[in-house]
Amino acid sequence: MSLLILLSLNQSLASQTLELEVGEQKAIKVGDTSGVVITNPKIAKLLLHGSTIDVVAKSPGLGEIKAGKTLIKLTVFSQKLAELRTEVAIWVKKVYGIKLETRSDKIILKGTAYRIQDWLHLQKLRGSYGKLVENKTELSPELIPRLEEAINKSIKDRAFSSVRARSVQGHIQLLTYTKNKAEIVALRELADEWGVDLSTASQAVELKPMVEIEIVIAEIKKTFNGIPRNSNSGNLFSHYYSCGRFEFSGHYF
Repeated sequence: MSLLILLSLNQSLASQTLELEVGEQKAIKVGDTSGVVITNPKIAKLLLHGSTIDVVAKSPGLGEIKAGKTLIKLTVFSQKLAELRTEVAIWVKKVYGIKLETRSDKIILKGTAYRIQDWLHLQKLRGSYGKLVENKTELSPELIPRLEEAINKSIKDRAFSSVRARSVQGHIQLLTYTKNKAEIVALRELADEWGVDLSTASQAVELKPMVEIEIVIAEIKKTFNGIPRNSNSGNLFSHYYSCGRFEFSGHYF
């Protein structure tokens, strides 16, 4: 039994990991090059020189090179992914809570975001590199209300009247009741920018009366801004506004 355990240990020690960029070449010294095979010949070309294997990366992918008792686990990245991985690895070192994982076809970002600027940088990476970036990062509980407030401020600054950001079970959604196709396109761009979902489902319909009242209040504030404080109209508005009462008849709200 001890012999079998020792043999298994030796085999595991012979395993190597090799990561290359397309077009890159690296020489690997092995004890025996007889019977060398590669499980995925599309990703690399092997050149044998005595006890050395030259591995020439051809296309992105995963594979294994077997040479005697040596096993080489090979990953080939595209040039763009290799550059992205280097860029993101430098950024991740400066950020708390976010980790980088690299696959042959993409990078995966995991962990928890604690700052709005980090969350926005993740969305920028997705926007710039598309499918090469997968974001599995979660929002920290402390960040959710701050992000929700920032998104609603952005919505107000852009004069969108039919949408609000709302936190739902640890995530943030943009809820809208609009049916205007051009506005929906603009809202999708806003959602992508902030890394949130856009919902036009039935639960967004309840926003309509609330948003309309907010618009009415804003218009009333503009109107009453020019009226002296001691006027009856100003006092009447202040009374109804402070009490949260609005009567939709005549000229009073």
